Amino acid sequence: MLLTTFLLALPFAPAVLASPSANVSVSLDNPAQLPGGPIIATLNVSPISDLQAYDLQLQFNPDVLTVQSASFGHTIFDLNDNGIISDDPVVQSIDLFQAGGFVHVFIFRSDGGSVSPVAPSPVLFVNFMVNGGANPAVPPAQSITELPTTIHIFSAQLSLADGSLVVASTTDATYSPPPSWFTSAPIALRTFFCKSSPTTLNTNSHHGFTIPLLCSVVNMSNSITVAAGAHWTWTSLSGITGSGGSGPVMLAPGQTAILTTSINVPGTIDIYTITAIVGYGFADGTATSSGAPFTYQLQINIPAK
Repeated sequence: MLLTTFLLALPFAPAVLASPSANVSVSLDNPAQLPGGPIIATLNVSPISDLQAYDLQLQFNPDVLTVQSASFGHTIFDLNDNGIISDDPVVQSIDLFQAGGFVHVFIFRSDGGSVSPVAPSPVLFVNFMVNGGANPAVPPAQSITELPTTIHIFSAQLSLADGSLVVASTTDATYSPPPSWFTSAPIALRTFFCKSSPTTLNTNSHHGFTIPLLCSVVNMSNSITVAAGAHWTWTSLSGITGSGGSGPVMLAPGQTAILTTSINVPGTIDIYTITAIVGYGFADGTATSSGAPFTYQLQINIPAK
């Protein structure tokens, strides 16, 4: 609806598909920024003649990024290149939708003029902040599966001075914390490391049981509070597989905790091999791994009568 209204308002003939082609790409000034840090996304258009207006729609994951602002300053329609678009002969609109992870903008030359960039040139700047933080150290997503994340140009339509419309191809950008971040959580195993409780289950019941899985951890930092988490995966000799996580637990410097989840086992003879990792904890129970995985076994026995 916004695009239709915009095109009807343009001071030229009804748009038709044009033969010229163009590409709109997005690049990030720091595609490996740490949680809590800023990122500037620059949208550039490839060389094109007589560009009079454009309508862009950008998508991002609001679990990972927070959009703060968008600007046409220092773009191809900033004719004075002074960072101030309000003193140029343009009509503009910028809509930021954080909850939906969406940015929609359009701009057109109200004086009937146009621009013809001969090299890739900026058409929009978008300022983001990576979610999470450094102190307290909190992951920038709800799940580790959300990393890396894509900043996607959903739509890029360019209007030319002759009234034609170019639907541009697009090139997206990807953000992820640096690889070193995924192993940097100062969370270590301590005392009994990780175990099930009990480690061996002797039962004559065939109704199944819920067994706690535990990891004893400590925040090794002397200055940073950390969102700690543990994640377990398991497989049994009979082919039963599964996973679970503790979710994030905030640990002050030097603080210890026992992180827990549970496993549901049927009352049949089996041996489960369980692997646990500890590190930064995500809301869905996934976690990074700050050290070597810890593997142990849970045995289910049915004593002879």
